[in-house]
Amino acid sequence: MRRTASTTVRQLVWDRVREGAWPPGTRIPTERALAQTLGVNRSTVAAVYDDLAADGLLERRQGSGTYVHQSLWGVAPNWTRYLATAASRPSAALLTQVREARRRPGILDLTRADPGPDFWPQERLAQLWRTVEVGALLEYGAPEGWMPLREAVAQEMERRTGRSVSPASVLITSGASQALYLAARGLLKPGDAIAMESPSYYYSLPLFQSCGIRLLPIAMDGEGLLPDALESTLRHHRPSMVWVNPTHHNPTGTVLSTVRRATLLDLATRWQVPVLEDDAFYGFDLSATRPPAPLYTEGGSPHVIYIGTVSKSVAPGLRVGWMVAPAPVIRQLADIKGQMDMGTPLPMQALVAAWLTDAQRSAHEVVFKQRLGERLAHFHQAMEPLRRLGAVWEAPMGGFYQWIRWPDGKTDRQWLGEAIERAGLVFTPGQVYGSPEGYARFNFAAAPRERLTATLARLADVLS
Repeated sequence: MRRTASTTVRQLVWDRVREGAWPPGTRIPTERALAQTLGVNRSTVAAVYDDLAADGLLERRQGSGTYVHQSLWGVAPNWTRYLATAASRPSAALLTQVREARRRPGILDLTRADPGPDFWPQERLAQLWRTVEVGALLEYGAPEGWMPLREAVAQEMERRTGRSVSPASVLITSGASQALYLAARGLLKPGDAIAMESPSYYYSLPLFQSCGIRLLPIAMDGEGLLPDALESTLRHHRPSMVWVNPTHHNPTGTVLSTVRRATLLDLATRWQVPVLEDDAFYGFDLSATRPPAPLYTEGGSPHVIYIGTVSKSVAPGLRVGWMVAPAPVIRQLADIKGQMDMGTPLPMQALVAAWLTDAQRSAHEVVFKQRLGERLAHFHQAMEPLRRLGAVWEAPMGGFYQWIRWPDGKTDRQWLGEAIERAGLVFTPGQVYGSPEGYARFNFAAAPRERLTATLARLADVLS
């Protein structure tokens, strides 16, 4: 019986090491823990560990535990070294804490990147899907994108900007995130710097560090980035590109003013630096005053690369976005995209093309904005207990995020920890976006109204 148990323990250890589940340098389960898992005597596990240590597979460390031997080449790669030295960097600790909390049963998630299922035009999409001839769309497509969709995007861009756009200047991407990645990989090189608003969604993306790109923060106020700060950065640091989210900025919700847009484009012209315009929240207006036209409109500036998406306004699972740039730029980025994924899935491209050209789309957009306004008003009402405790905010001009300043006295990690553990709610701390301690981003649109009210009241009780 003892021999069978020993064989079981030995086989499990070898399998875990060969599979790479326990890479070199890993501290493996204690004798007691593994014995309980396998239902064998602890002495059996201890004897096997001693034998494997003698064989050179394991390493016993007095007072520390048992480890897979560091020099175990030939049995398994040293995954620990690979992970530590890889170009792609893991997410920040706070962001990891947020993601782990989102998986908890019953948690109220106010970190979503979209408004949630209540806003998706599910019935209309199902109807449009039935018109898509899927059988003709099961091959690999051109990496630039399906031509009917590129044509539909060109028409959409003309509607947004009043500027004629050629389909040759359109690249279809797997969402706006891939467009950002392609811009970083295809237009910049390690050691380059990009100037961007601070705070900004971009600071939550490890892709810049992975690409060896430096981030130069540009201060903001209620009208968007400060032109003087940008000019100073251009003069002293000569960034290779300026990245902005000028309309319904993520996470603050601000809108870059008309005067500052003109100044930004003037600076781009004088310093001959391209501007990447992330316009993911186009059309999500919450005030009677419409925001200025996209940067891509102004004077037909040749310096602007435009990024759009349907992930926010239609449904995130479609994973379809686009870039608009000079045709030579599109060709180079399309080549990189083709190496990555052989093109965005054609059936999804066809569905988005049907949506962009659908006569019923405008009715959905009206209801969408009306519902957003109702959710924001309810959110502010539900936040009153927190306002009385000292939380401060300005109503966003659009989008579905509320940027909040907490009262002094706690760190972001403390605010987040108490919200998760004691109130059953998770939000995104401002530090994730490069802000100082004491700020947070809440998605006000995605939560059920009754539950939102009860949970925010509970959070206020906890904090008081």
